[in-house]
Amino acid sequence: MVEKRVAVGKALISRRNFVVGLTFALPVALRSATDMASAFADVTATAPPPSNFMAISRLLTGHPEIADDLGPLAWSALVRRDKGFAAAFTRLADAIGSEKLTELAQYPQSRIAQDPALKATAVDIVSAWYLGVVGQVTPYTEGADFITYTGALMWRPTYDVTVIPSYSRAGPGFWGEKPASLATD
Repeated sequence: MVEKRVAVGKALISRRNFVVGLTFALPVALRSATDMASAFADVTATAPPPSNFMAISRLLTGHPEIADDLGPLAWSALVRRDKGFAAAFTRLADAIGSEKLTELAQYPQSRIAQDPALKATAVDIVSAWYLGVVGQVTPYTEGADFITYTGALMWRPTYDVTVIPSYSRAGPGFWGEKPASLATD
């Protein structure tokens, strides 16, 4: 039997080797496409947060400058990771209202800090804002839900002396501002 060869670029390979190669390449390509789809699916808000979510987030973190547009992403990630989070948040909001907390300095002496369930909910919210992710970042799994990188509060304490890590020479988010001129940028 004469083996027919197929021209691929400048190389000639047998049809059999071409089909075998395609057989192995197709699952890899499909797996990569699935991974990319799931990675991009996590960055969209799926549920609007309660009207008091941002106020409570700002109270618990002590950062009134948290961007409003990140609220739906944070809320969606928290609810997606913990199906009981919405109910736990309602209990936390009610407790904050009954304790009349208006600033972060009051939190350590409140009953919220003493109640393990309320404290866990508060820690989940604060962690989401400080880390910029919800969940554990692990390779080759669905991993964490991304909220923000440059907006994560973990950068704030040393923002004046620490450059946020980036592979871009101009730093993260450089494309957010219009260049001064083509000659200088």
